[in-house]
Amino acid sequence: LMAFVVALAMSVPLYLARALGAGDVKVFAVMALALTWQGAFFVGLAALFWGAVFGLSRALLAGEGKALVMNLVNIVGNLSERKQLQLHKIPFTVALLFGWLTYVVQEFYGGRMI
Repeated sequence: LMAFVVALAMSVPLYLARALGAGDVKVFAVMALALTWQGAFFVGLAALFWGAVFGLSRALLAGEGKALVMNLVNIVGNLSERKQLQLHKIPFTVALLFGWLTYVVQEFYGGRMI
């Protein structure tokens, strides 16, 4: 139950900020039911890492690196005006899968990464 709460605590704020879809929140919450609360926290952090890697890779491969940098500058410089941003979307469920796989590999090797 605690892992479920951790998953919701990590994903609902991202959903409210429109960074995640409702389906991703549900997938993470159900995934957490099979984990400890520490495992759910690790999977959430690893999924955020993988999501950043996938998003950056997708933007660069699509030739949208300049738009990505401009978006970051606009977000950091002026939080009130987000109307002119070109948002980049990624399927975060894939990042959750890779976060879980990272957790499985980490557990398999006894807490020591390769």
